[in-house]
Order: sequence, then C-alpha cells, then structure tokens
Amino acid sequence: MCLIALANGISEKYKLIIAANRDEFLARPAAPADWWDGTDLLAGKDLQANGTWLGITRSGRFAAITNYRDLVNRKDYTTSRGSLISGFLLGKQTPVEYLEYLRESADDYDGYNIIFGYPDELHYFSNKEGEGIILENGLYLLSNHLLNTPWFKAVKFRSGFEEALKSDEDITNTLLDLLLDEEKSPAHLLPSTGLPFDVEKEISSVFIRMKDYGTRCSTVITVGHNNHTGFTEVTHTPERIEKNFQFDIMR
Repeated sequence: MCLIALANGISEKYKLIIAANRDEFLARPAAPADWWDGTDLLAGKDLQANGTWLGITRSGRFAAITNYRDLVNRKDYTTSRGSLISGFLLGKQTPVEYLEYLRESADDYDGYNIIFGYPDELHYFSNKEGEGIILENGLYLLSNHLLNTPWFKAVKFRSGFEEALKSDEDITNTLLDLLLDEEKSPAHLLPSTGLPFDVEKEISSVFIRMKDYGTRCSTVITVGHNNHTGFTEVTHTPERIEKNFQFDIMR
C-alpha cells in the first residue's frame, strides 16, 4: 500500500472506516480481493511473493502495510514484507503478541509501517521507530513515511475524508472518488527520499499513473457498530474490476 486512511471510532455510523490505495509496479502479478481458499481471510494476493498488502477476516482481524521509502539508506532484504500481513491475519497471536514479534524481527525487513489488530484494538508499528502504539479514536493517515507525516497526498486526502465524515452521501463511493485524485504536490512540499525530482513529483498524488508503475487498486472497508462489514475493492489495471463483499464479524 502507499496510502492508508483510517477513521477509528469517530463516525456515528461506523466504528471503523478504512480507505487505501495500493501502488505497485504494473508488471508484478496480483489477484484481486477474494476469500482465500480454506480460510476466513478476505484479501488480494501478491502472486510473486504470495503475501498481501491489506486484508480482514471474518473474526475481525485486520492488517495493512506500507513501505517506508528511504532509498538513501536502503539495504537488500530477501523477506517479503507482505508476509507480515498474512502472518497476522492467518495466525492466532493476539495483537500484543504480534507486536512483540514485529519488534524482535524488525531488522529482518526493509522499512515498513503496519496497522493491525481488531476494529476495537488497532496497533501501529514501524520498524523505523521500533516501539509501536495503540491507535486511539481519531483519523489517521499513513503513506510511505511514519504515521501522520504531513506529505501532500496525506494532507489532501485527510481534508477530503473529514468532509466525507460530515456528509450524508454514501461514504464508500465518496472515498473511492477521493482515492482517484491525481493532483501533484507543489515542488516545495515534496519529500526527499532518494528518488529523482521528476519521479518524486509523479508519485506525490493520491492516485498515481505512470508508464510502468501506479495505483493498482483502491479499497474501502466499513465496519458498523453492529459489526456488519462492507469491503469494496476497485482494480484499476489492466482493466477496471469492482468487487463488493458484505459479512458480519463474528468474534
């Protein structure tokens, strides 16, 4: 993932709302969201590493990940960060136990941020910080730096999300529209992550469209106060495919 927005406990209608864009090389094979065979996991699948970037289970286990972009200090790692998502979603460790595992294995992975847990117990961890926090009620934005870093795309999406929370319009459709925003950051607001200026500019928008890289899919998840859950994923390339799922979390 390259943008995750999360409204935790601040909506009258939903206990949790998640909106996310996955940005990836277009040639990397992936399967759209579906129920994984023999499991209660709903997620897309990275067919190269067999992990995922975001998912939720019928028991309410949720996890999503973004890369921490720092090409200046980057090292070579062989372990896919996507395995951290499926590891929690398919495992039986409590969020606190998994947080301890993440701390212990932090140096085994390239930089990442992960949000995981249950709708009423969400944690954030970055192996660039090493501690982790419980997410209190609030609106959180996560891109390819630390939680709530005010990158242009995060600030822009936060503003739209805040307005969506006040509106009577269907929030899933509203957020999916916001996830299509291609406005680029002004030059003076661009971060310095080791990429060439023109590339940094191209990937500064919420929705990315480049020749070989871009936003592959957008996802919105809503969890009601009665635990009824909606999951909508729109795959953008090579053709637009929208998938909708409805289920009740049983925990």
